[in-house]
Amino acid sequence: MLLIVVNQAITIPLRFAFHAFWDGQSEYAAFLVIDYLSDIFYLLDMGLAFVTPFNEEGFFVTNPKQIAAHYVKNWLLLDAISIIPFDFITFDVWKHALLRIPRLIRMSKFEGYFKVWEQFSRHSHLIRIAKLMLGFFIIIHWWGCAYISFGYLRGFNTAWLPSPDVPDSSLASQYLYGLFWAANIVTGEGGKTERPTDDFERGVALIVAFVAIFVVAAIIGNVEHFITALNENDEKFRQKLDDLNLFMSNRRLPEELQTRIRNYYRNVWNRNGGLDDADILGTCDVGVDTAVCA
Repeated sequence: MLLIVVNQAITIPLRFAFHAFWDGQSEYAAFLVIDYLSDIFYLLDMGLAFVTPFNEEGFFVTNPKQIAAHYVKNWLLLDAISIIPFDFITFDVWKHALLRIPRLIRMSKFEGYFKVWEQFSRHSHLIRIAKLMLGFFIIIHWWGCAYISFGYLRGFNTAWLPSPDVPDSSLASQYLYGLFWAANIVTGEGGKTERPTDDFERGVALIVAFVAIFVVAAIIGNVEHFITALNENDEKFRQKLDDLNLFMSNRRLPEELQTRIRNYYRNVWNRNGGLDDADILGTCDVGVDTAVCA
């Protein structure tokens, strides 16, 4: 489902913003096929949500009534709104894309999809970085598409809008132009941007500025957490090794024996991946503990 949600989050704004998509009938037909295949998967996902166990306080709830009640309470309304077929009203390219914008409500599950992936992967740190990078790309993609759309809407006739030669350039050049503007606005890197010239442009710039604050804060927080998590195991190992050295020094153990103990400790630590079996199993119930140790 993650790939389908991301596909819609990328292609819907593209078709709405860029006039180059409005005349290509073959491309439009391909987008329609992908759109309605996505809708089928959305409907299947809604059906499966009524029977898929969910995690609550560390335990999987498997009771069908509780599962259905949980889905109805938390997600049914949003999922139902996202799948309403407003786009059947018209098949004009940009209007059709505009009417499919409710599909982007599914992005509210973006974090949840990655959480499930993290729970079943040994490389959770890499998954968090992938989530951060993909989320950042989608945000600047949306703003880049919006920026080009404003140009077409208002005529490319002010300094703040894209330059007048943008409509005549290739689709790739237009997209890179909008993407660069969005990345520059959000990160502040890439050079000075033109000042807004009227109230509409000032309003858009203000909204972008507020979004940029939260995006940059989220990036800094996630990167800091990632680096801390990477160093956490190494720091634990160094602390435990210091405690071990102090213990052996106080007992005045022979140097040869100390070396053997250190090597043994390093091997145990590497074999367990920095995890303490007693600490992990101590949080499990008796059945799980017995099954692991059997």
